[in-house]
Amino acid sequence: MKIFQSGLTNKAPVFTSTMRIYNDKGGNEIGTHSRMFRNDMNWTWLADMEYELFKDKDKVNIVQYAASDGSEAYTQIISLLEYLGEKDSKKIFQIKAYDIDEEVVSAAKSGLLNIHENEYPLFKKNRVCAEKYFFDTDQKLEIKNETLSGTKTFKVNPNLTKRVNFEQADMFELIKNLKDRSNTVLLCRNILPYFEVPKIQEFLKLAGQNLKSGSLLAVGDLESLCKTVTENINKNGFMCIMKNVFQKI
Repeated sequence: MKIFQSGLTNKAPVFTSTMRIYNDKGGNEIGTHSRMFRNDMNWTWLADMEYELFKDKDKVNIVQYAASDGSEAYTQIISLLEYLGEKDSKKIFQIKAYDIDEEVVSAAKSGLLNIHENEYPLFKKNRVCAEKYFFDTDQKLEIKNETLSGTKTFKVNPNLTKRVNFEQADMFELIKNLKDRSNTVLLCRNILPYFEVPKIQEFLKLAGQNLKSGSLLAVGDLESLCKTVTENINKNGFMCIMKNVFQKI
């Protein structure tokens, strides 16, 4: 078992970064409600699992769909760096992060992140030096149709941004061509229930076909509360190994 190198607590506080409504090509309204350290995932355990399950692999392939403004990518990177250190987390990066919403992809690529002013100081309560990851800046990140007030813009440390690549893409197209060598962690969180049942079924069928034995599928509470999602995860050969994380068997 890996001995973690950080004093980060298991349950870090949630940091809200953006809230907006995105309309997809079909006219569906999808709520973008992005947070760092979203508490429907134990990021400590996930970091440990990524180390333990794939320690014999030369490379770990982390893919995020519906990645929004980068909050979840930065959450995962910070967790891995804090728990595993630079050396043991090296083979996990670069994270591939995709979102169909051009506006939030542009925000993610900017190297800036909005964090609610009242929540930012909570980093220190978790024994993480906030200044190690986010810098004060005079720049302001403006996101169209943003409904969240009280945020401050921070410059993201290049030590984080260099470990993730943000691209605009449709996850329903990406899943068709997902390549895996039993070394993939696919995060598709708090998005699937927004879609019609046939699309959910097709997505999870393709995930079951393209993810090989040993790879992971991570979802959110929104998926866990959706019967269609949970039934199709089980139907397509996944086994739950921790809250909201499933391994292909």
